[in-house]
Amino acid sequence: MQFKKLNLFPLYAVIFVAFLGYSMMIAIFTSLASQGSFKITGDLRQFWLGFLLALYPLGQCLGRPFILKLANYYGKNRVYFISLIFTAIGYVCIGTSIDKNFIALSVSVFFTGLSESNITIAAQTVTHVSLSLKRPELISRIEGSIACAFFAGPLLSAWKAPINPSRPFFIVAGILIVICVSFVIRRLFSRLPEISIKMNDVSPFKTWQLGYIAPFILNFALYFSIFGFFRAYPLHLDYYFNMDIRTLSLSITGVSVPIILVTFLVTHRLVKRFSEHKVAATGALIIGVFMLLLPLIKTFGILLWICLILIGAGIGLCLPVAPMLIAKVVRRWEREPVTENDESWVLISEAISSFVGGILGFILLDLPLFVFAGFALFAFSCLLIKIMKT
Repeated sequence: MQFKKLNLFPLYAVIFVAFLGYSMMIAIFTSLASQGSFKITGDLRQFWLGFLLALYPLGQCLGRPFILKLANYYGKNRVYFISLIFTAIGYVCIGTSIDKNFIALSVSVFFTGLSESNITIAAQTVTHVSLSLKRPELISRIEGSIACAFFAGPLLSAWKAPINPSRPFFIVAGILIVICVSFVIRRLFSRLPEISIKMNDVSPFKTWQLGYIAPFILNFALYFSIFGFFRAYPLHLDYYFNMDIRTLSLSITGVSVPIILVTFLVTHRLVKRFSEHKVAATGALIIGVFMLLLPLIKTFGILLWICLILIGAGIGLCLPVAPMLIAKVVRRWEREPVTENDESWVLISEAISSFVGGILGFILLDLPLFVFAGFALFAFSCLLIKIMKT
């Protein structure tokens, strides 16, 4: 089967838009919660913010098996198209309920997450193409799309949210409608790498069931620490430095810059020269050490930005390499289901880290950063043991 690079662009675009919306939620919801919006005040706002941010990836997790079954029954292209329309509706609902009713907002976020489970179709197709062509870098570009989304989402929030926090969500809805129209007009659906590819409803515990317990634990620790950091550090910045929504969003955008630069310009070169495990170990160590130092910095200045930039660089090393760690150790005939399973744990770690971060933040504001740093250092220890054995 032959595939063209252009064929994968719509798939990466859908993944990008999914995390674009989530990164906007982190920036906007964190800022609004600190201002007493959603009619939530006091210490409980940390808990409810974690609950709210967990609903989106939770919806993606729960919607995953259903959308895969629908894709196999009705066809990927049709399900893809309809899910994009429902996602656009979801963002409109978020925009209309963001400053009105917390329950309506929560339902809207969860519904949007359900619709955005279409990223499963995109991720599985990219995985199949990557393994067919023996090009693991195609899988790592999924993480590159995520990194770009965490740059663009807060930037869009900084541009439009200070005027009206609903506007960024309406803009994303408009982008999705444009994507739908362009798919129809240009017949991009007919050029998706397909098409006979069957969507596999892989259990989230497939890696465990096949006996790959160590890689399962390692990747979960990496994802948990990375997405936990995305969840926790905006709250730290907002609380200690009293940032408005524009400043907070621009700060999140700034942290995303080293992630993008390292992901696209550095990581693949290091992997060729060294190994996936050594690159991931270096990134995990950087993330863990500097995430531990971050709560100690109470002054907005150069030290804070050095710390954030280095954490971003560490994430840029780990995020693209994590799927390769799984593919590296599994048997060839099990590689596809196990690699697809890894995508499930990206979503699960997002949801769990958001909710756990909310609970820990309720106990002590900086406690989430210490816990997530601990998971990064645990991942580093596992990788170091692996390196020393080889």
